[in-house]
Amino acid sequence: MMSSLVLVKKYGFPSFPIVLGLSVFYFLLGWNVLNPQNIDWLLQANNQDSVQHFVGWEFFRYEPWHFPLGLIKSYGTPIDTSIVYTDSIPLFAFFFKCFARYLPDHFQYFGLWFALCFILQGVFAWLLISLITDNILCRIVGTLFFLISPIFLNRIVQHQALSAQWVLLAALYFYLRSYQKHLPLIWLILNSVVLLIHAYLAVMVWMIWIAFLIKNKSKSIFYFIQVNMWLVLLAWISGYFVLGLTAVKAGGYQINAMNLLGPFLPGNWFPILPGDWSRLLPTYHAVANLQYYEGNNYFGFGFLLLILPGCYYTVKNFRIIVRHIPSHLPLLFVLVFLFCYSISNKITWGEHILFQYHLPKKITFMVDTFRDAGRFFWPVYYSCMLIAFYMICRHGKKNSAVVIILLAMALQIFDLSSELNKLHKFFSVKYPTSVLHHEDFFQQAIGKYHKIILLPPVDRPDIKIKNFAQYAFYAAHNHFTINNGYFARVDLNKMAQYRKKSIHAFTRNPLETNTIYIVTDIYLLGLIKSKLKAEDKVIREGRDFIIATNWSTM
Repeated sequence: MMSSLVLVKKYGFPSFPIVLGLSVFYFLLGWNVLNPQNIDWLLQANNQDSVQHFVGWEFFRYEPWHFPLGLIKSYGTPIDTSIVYTDSIPLFAFFFKCFARYLPDHFQYFGLWFALCFILQGVFAWLLISLITDNILCRIVGTLFFLISPIFLNRIVQHQALSAQWVLLAALYFYLRSYQKHLPLIWLILNSVVLLIHAYLAVMVWMIWIAFLIKNKSKSIFYFIQVNMWLVLLAWISGYFVLGLTAVKAGGYQINAMNLLGPFLPGNWFPILPGDWSRLLPTYHAVANLQYYEGNNYFGFGFLLLILPGCYYTVKNFRIIVRHIPSHLPLLFVLVFLFCYSISNKITWGEHILFQYHLPKKITFMVDTFRDAGRFFWPVYYSCMLIAFYMICRHGKKNSAVVIILLAMALQIFDLSSELNKLHKFFSVKYPTSVLHHEDFFQQAIGKYHKIILLPPVDRPDIKIKNFAQYAFYAAHNHFTINNGYFARVDLNKMAQYRKKSIHAFTRNPLETNTIYIVTDIYLLGLIKSKLKAEDKVIREGRDFIIATNWSTM
């Protein structure tokens, strides 16, 4: 009890960071997103990643438990997938599936997840700043910088799992704080939790953990092997290996990389909330559009101003600072590696390719798997923020440090205000309920049909099949199986084989009974008449056809 009081008195913890996190959450997202039955914002057709996450959860919640625990058999059947590859936050999906029978008909946990992410982003930002200064005002403003950082907010709308950037702050905090006996257990828990959130974040945290072990001269090889064996086992149980190691390769490493201008100038291409992240700085032009999004690591004008006094105090206190560098070389090495990975082997400055180099075949598997290279700059990004606060708060005068940080925060808010308002409006709008065309037909099919076959099955149905989001949600919510899905990774070889097999079956065999076909290919549409029977029902949807076999006899 006494230690808790000391902690609160010394750090203002946990009340201040929790209030700050919830305040920013409320201002940007509002409370309505916490309503578990408010699902319409997740099903907007222009936000297919959000649809992917929610639909993946819908299929998962209604299926019986399988092994591996994350396995999903009814979505994308007959090719198995898992809750890992729908990016539906396995940590929450496993927990809420345990209570699936008690949950309401419509249920989403993503609003709660956002609230938790804002709280923990505030908590670990506060703890990091507290390692630097005991000034309450500096801690509050410093925490706000982390809470409204563009790399964090840019993921809120589209990539819910990647909103958990608090795990990176936690990893940096546990690396920087003084060694204690319970830290190995905390690292084990952190590595396990982040593995059940998102693979990209898991790799970043794992690398910072390795730096922690080297920094503290850990000689326990047995501990290292134990932890990694547990993580592999946990990945297997969760469903990471459902596809097999060769199937998770995706490609696109260079076009998903960070442009060297990315941290200093805002991009101008965002899938859901188009616009610029800065009101004060011009946008840059990149080699590829995805560099504006996956490589959007803009610091913000206010923080960029902090770099100037930070550099001044670095030069002024260079001898003192150099003394501390050797103790943090492991982390420095990790950050340099992550920076190099984030810019890929094709180094770009705006629209210009500065140079590129060939990657050895032995490491192409890694870059093909973790293709969204720009994300790996995030630990570097947060470390730069922390270093700037350290230089100003530790080596500057107390009063001047407060003035500098407050001025920078005012400019940061003004600079980002346009996108902050757009984010607020996105979650403030009451979205229309997602419904299918020919709703009466699909309602009548519930309980009579249990299978939807999209022809031909494709590897990106969210782009190539009109109304795919509605079809997928309808199938998940009404306990249909569906033969196509949008996943973070898919076994392209199995997909190609299944596509060939399904088209062959459609052209050569009678239609399957008690099945709804959605045919989107012009060539296949030409074969419909020869397949139909009097009891089948056919509906035209634009250029596509919806066929319900044996409709009149059901």
